[in-house]
Amino acid sequence: MHDRLTICAVSVLMCGGLWASPVAAQTTPPSVSVSSAAVRAEAARTLVPLLKPVKQRAESKVRVQTGTGSPTSPFAGRPTTAVSISVSGRDTPPDPEVMQAMDRLLKWKPEDRGDSRESQLFDRWLGELERRATALTIKSGSGACDIECVMRTMTVLDETWGTSPRPRDELRDQTLLEALTMVVKAK
Repeated sequence: MHDRLTICAVSVLMCGGLWASPVAAQTTPPSVSVSSAAVRAEAARTLVPLLKPVKQRAESKVRVQTGTGSPTSPFAGRPTTAVSISVSGRDTPPDPEVMQAMDRLLKWKPEDRGDSRESQLFDRWLGELERRATALTIKSGSGACDIECVMRTMTVLDETWGTSPRPRDELRDQTLLEALTMVVKAK
């Protein structure tokens, strides 16, 4: 009986969404502007600091990485940094406009109210991250992402980011950079 009620309730809600007025759907603002100021400030305090390693990776010309995923050493019986070191270089320098935007966000204080350039930049970046997080969660079988889902997706590096734990932070950092680049270049 309980299952039938649940199915009926879900069906009614789904049908109600299908019968919604097209005018109402067009005038509904994006979820970023609907969210409360507290959730937005929390998102800023959570997401903006993630740009620090993104900036370091983008600025570094040469990256040396120790073998955290290296094979087991026959001498130590565990992975060691002496066994594996990889060095890679960047082919193209980071876009100066994107780096300036990143610096502005890193210096910005989310508690500052108003429509500052940084606040508007953050809102656009958050909207792009919301779209990207939704794409990631839909692939893993979940639904659309709200701001809290964006924060969770960008901070919890689980299977959403791939089967191997090793490159998850790199994939996340690349997503953060691509989203900011898209926002800066779209103006």
